[in-house]
Amino acid sequence: MAAANRVKDSYTQGKVVEGTIGSADVWNNEVDRIHWFHENYGTSVEEMESASSAMISKAYDVPFLAIRILSNNKTNEGAYNRKQLQRTKNMFTKLCKSILLR
Repeated sequence: MAAANRVKDSYTQGKVVEGTIGSADVWNNEVDRIHWFHENYGTSVEEMESASSAMISKAYDVPFLAIRILSNNKTNEGAYNRKQLQRTKNMFTKLCKSILLR
């Protein structure tokens, strides 16, 4: 998390937040269910990809950091933004360099 905090101020195309990612092997597409997870588990976002990686990392006692980039979401009906891909790549590159060069 320290590496992410070192580079977060350099990202100006959105905001970088620290939070809890709700991840599982199911897709939650119901706004009331998404809100329930937020209220009961403190989730900031939901997705389906990080859960399996986190489980393997835990099994082998390897540190794990999930990074999610949101260009749209169900709760605010945000529109998909294709330009976010390049912005994300740039931020992710900075984060990797921060981790490797610490």
